[in-house]
Amino acid sequence: MTEVEWVQLERNRSGGFTLIEVVIALGLLSLLLLAALGLSSVVDKSNVTISDRVEAEHSGQATLDYIVRELQMASAFYFAQATTTSIGYRRTFNAQNTYWRLSVGANQRLYRTEFTGSDFATVKNSDVISDGITALNLEYSVDGTAATKVVPPDMDPKLFYVILVNFSVTCRSSTVALKSAVSTLNIKGQEDTDINTGLGTGEVI
Repeated sequence: MTEVEWVQLERNRSGGFTLIEVVIALGLLSLLLLAALGLSSVVDKSNVTISDRVEAEHSGQATLDYIVRELQMASAFYFAQATTTSIGYRRTFNAQNTYWRLSVGANQRLYRTEFTGSDFATVKNSDVISDGITALNLEYSVDGTAATKVVPPDMDPKLFYVILVNFSVTCRSSTVALKSAVSTLNIKGQEDTDINTGLGTGEVI
């Protein structure tokens, strides 16, 4: 091969890529694309998880705030058929045989139902308070003694007894708990909730 032919061959080689170089480049590009797709999938799943948790926390806290307000307006001397899954009570400003009950339906909705008669026999109407609530969990302590439910007591205004209600709601993806204290004379619930732990406190006043 003459020197002129060798120079010409080198010029032809420098003008493009060999097949091996092209294959290697495509392989590296494919690896980069796969890594990017995998990272994107992880980020998307993380965003969905965070979004679901925030939605659950918001729904649960809104429900707890509503329960606190309802119990603050409950009759000081009457709880009706309050169990571990629902709470019945009479409103202070309307004590003419009008009763309300908070309970969770099978469709993950918290309902506030109005009844006539203390036996909860006749349903007047129901309002949807919140969606995405799978359970309402209530624990009672009557004068320091744990109870599985609260039954209508003898209504004697001269008697003083304390009903403590610790309650929580279970959302689709997390549990939000807020402890609230209920007494026969007054009710106060502190909306002091840590979004990380979902725990709060209440006190009797």
